[in-house]
Amino acid sequence: MADTDADGLTDGEEVLTHGSSPLLADTDGDTIDDATEVADNGDPNNPSNTGGEVVGPTITILGTGTGALLGGDLTDPEDDGDEAAGETDPSWNWVSITSNNEPGFEGGEFSFNIFDNQLGGGNAKWCCDDPTPDAPHQVTVEFANAVSLTHFTVASANDVPGRDPTWFEIQGSNDGENFTPIFTQNDPEALWDERLQVVLIELAEAAPFYTFIRLEIYDTPEATHQIAEIEYFGTIEGGGGEPEPDGDLEITGFEYLGAAEGANLTFTSEPGTAYEVQVSRFLNDFSRLQDATGAEGATSTTVNVSSGGLDTRFFRIIEK
Repeated sequence: MADTDADGLTDGEEVLTHGSSPLLADTDGDTIDDATEVADNGDPNNPSNTGGEVVGPTITILGTGTGALLGGDLTDPEDDGDEAAGETDPSWNWVSITSNNEPGFEGGEFSFNIFDNQLGGGNAKWCCDDPTPDAPHQVTVEFANAVSLTHFTVASANDVPGRDPTWFEIQGSNDGENFTPIFTQNDPEALWDERLQVVLIELAEAAPFYTFIRLEIYDTPEATHQIAEIEYFGTIEGGGGEPEPDGDLEITGFEYLGAAEGANLTFTSEPGTAYEVQVSRFLNDFSRLQDATGAEGATSTTVNVSSGGLDTRFFRIIEK
């Protein structure tokens, strides 16, 4: 493939993956060529970011089959598989889904089927045609409220492994035209080593808020691509989709004490009122952690909660 500026990155990689100039070996003019900056996890478009040690995403295999999906993702918080448009169904947080290849939910292996919370063949996946770096396949969700991704899952389909994408990106945009990479997988080895396998990718840090989230597929080992499912998780701007607390109930303080000691959580309360502390790892499927009672003679209560040995936990308080 062409490398016009002879900097070690192909023209396609510069334009599609890094946003750098295929005509300039040193796009940002910082005296370090683009390929070296990319290799060092730097930004070839930013002279102040020449690279260094960067903590990458965490990739975990969750299992195989539909039961390994997390469910409750941003496109379908109710996890009911309803294919009604988000603007007409309040349990969905999307306005539209678009694709430049096999758009639709119905008939065949169309692109929208990757949001149906099902794994398998036929209508439970997206297939087939040949994506290339110059003509990638895209499927884009426009959300009703901007979202900040923290993690997502992608699942392999039922066909041969050679059809699994080895080069794809998750991208974000606020105008639907100019997209910024959030996560890039570009490796000769695909993420999956089994059919219908669900892989969790946890980002090193939350992505900026975007109204549009796009999956773009560039390459597969064979001249056919497939993907079975994708689930997006994160924070909805303005708290959309999350239940509003009763009255003035809110968490006002949080002190992390360590993995063994947990954390002290302080919330507004009424004396003698019963509350329930709930916990979630991924901002979905909150479950009861412990009960609490409003402190006598006080308008706030502090309880010690367990971190469960996890680095990331989300808490909320409800009145019983």
